[in-house]
Amino acid sequence: MHKLYIVRHGKTDWNDQRLLQGLTDIALNEEGIKQTKELRKKIDLSKIDICICSPLKRAKTF
Repeated sequence: MHKLYIVRHGKTDWNDQRLLQGLTDIALNEEGIKQTKELRKKIDLSKIDICICSPLKRAKTF
């Protein structure tokens, strides 16, 4: 059976300010970094064949 993971980036300071980020390259804040570390514990990365990711910092921090 195949699985598809769809993951949104972690939290940024602009999320708290309710600002649209669009293509602005905003980094994750401390909470966003914590979110990505928690997600990594839940997904077995060795079983992922393809990963399509935005080039923005908030999408590829960890």
